[in-house]
Amino acid sequence: VPDGRREFLFAYLPLDWATLSGERLEQGARAFVLSRGGGDSGGKRRFKNGLALLLPTAPLADQARAMARRTLALTALSRRVKGKQVSLSEEQQAELAEKLTAASRELGAACRNLYGRLLLPVRGKAGAEPVAFREIDVGGLGASADNVHERLLDVLKKQVYPSITPERFVEILRLGAPGGPDFLPLAGTLDAFFSFLEYPKMRSDAPLLDALAQAVEDRRLGYLPGASVEGTSLKPHDGVRVRFGERHGPDEYGNEEDAFLVAPALAESFAPTSVSPVSPAPAAAPTVAERLQQAALPLPETPAPVARGERGTHYVLTAKVDGRDLWYKLGQAISTLAGKSAKDGLHIEVSVEARNPAGFDPVELRNAVQEPLEEADIPHQAALGK
Repeated sequence: VPDGRREFLFAYLPLDWATLSGERLEQGARAFVLSRGGGDSGGKRRFKNGLALLLPTAPLADQARAMARRTLALTALSRRVKGKQVSLSEEQQAELAEKLTAASRELGAACRNLYGRLLLPVRGKAGAEPVAFREIDVGGLGASADNVHERLLDVLKKQVYPSITPERFVEILRLGAPGGPDFLPLAGTLDAFFSFLEYPKMRSDAPLLDALAQAVEDRRLGYLPGASVEGTSLKPHDGVRVRFGERHGPDEYGNEEDAFLVAPALAESFAPTSVSPVSPAPAAAPTVAERLQQAALPLPETPAPVARGERGTHYVLTAKVDGRDLWYKLGQAISTLAGKSAKDGLHIEVSVEARNPAGFDPVELRNAVQEPLEEADIPHQAALGK
């Protein structure tokens, strides 16, 4: 079973696996996932998250063996007839050809129905084995002889994903997030989705490159086609320009050596600077008290509409969300506006009231809510009450 391909693979295990069960089956499957196949000269497998194991079923394995023996016997007899070693009448030869065709067809069906169970590697629980398995009943593959791979992927559409949103892609990488990295090598990032069991399982790297292209266009990520790491810093190669806030097709990513993904702030620092005319100093930012007072005033007026086909320069969004189910959609909308706005052209005021009958842990709120805001120098006020 090859290792190192950025595509999801299915391994059809030999028929002797049909007799394994319980702990013996799990131990054998774990050893299979952790090691490379014979074509790779042994060693540890890297792409553990891009593999599923198909298990043969014992009764169907016996049936497939019987059909294989029958097909081989009829094939051998047919060759002897053609070699004039056995003499048959024309009627007998037609009957032999019909039996051979039927046996071959039945052998194919037996083989397709042979693999009805699938083991999907997942991350083991803390303190247990590093690799665990989720068993999935895939049923007989039936008549889908020409599309077995697609049939299996369709069965696993909730476990092996054909696409990923730019938001989810950026969330997983955590570039620029508190405690997250400022840059990552592109090759290692793509490989991680097929190596680490805690990552989403992807059909191939194509949807990852699609998400990357959109994230760069939306200014969620930057992309350096060539760079090198010097100490703890990233240095672009001479003549290399960062891609940030511009559209490039997915096929323009992934083929360059020494390519890196970078956090938005770092991408900004790599972007060419331009000299602007001197403008009056901006007004001082309102204090926290002033912002809270403004929040009680009527919402801003909707900007005047622009003529059809023109590009407006001012956009105001007002929204209200009750409950936990839709907050993420609102966050996506705000994130999109942040990516589309000028560097200093985004103003957000948020008022959140959260309730929990079981009560909140004040230490957890302090660490997870208030401290990140303080570290980012974001003015805020918070109160915990009954």
